[in-house]
Amino acid sequence: MQMILRKGNLPMARIMFYTAEMVVALQFLHSKGIIHRDLKPDNVLVDRDGHIKICDFGLAAENIFDQTRTNGVTGTPGYRAPEVTTNI
Repeated sequence: MQMILRKGNLPMARIMFYTAEMVVALQFLHSKGIIHRDLKPDNVLVDRDGHIKICDFGLAAENIFDQTRTNGVTGTPGYRAPEVTTNI
């Protein structure tokens, strides 16, 4: 995904497609109690058919159901949500 973003000028239809695939993938993971915790362009691959694949689950938390927080701060600093960084 990082390479695609560097090229820039993605058609809006492609942006919407990737966004929809990310939403579906994250909904699936969350339904299984999995939180990635390091989602960034480098951890999203695009296969030869143009579909995204989320990778690098090294910091993922499992069995997270009905929780709003996990213990500890993880992830790449530049990609953390502001509420994680400011402890809101």
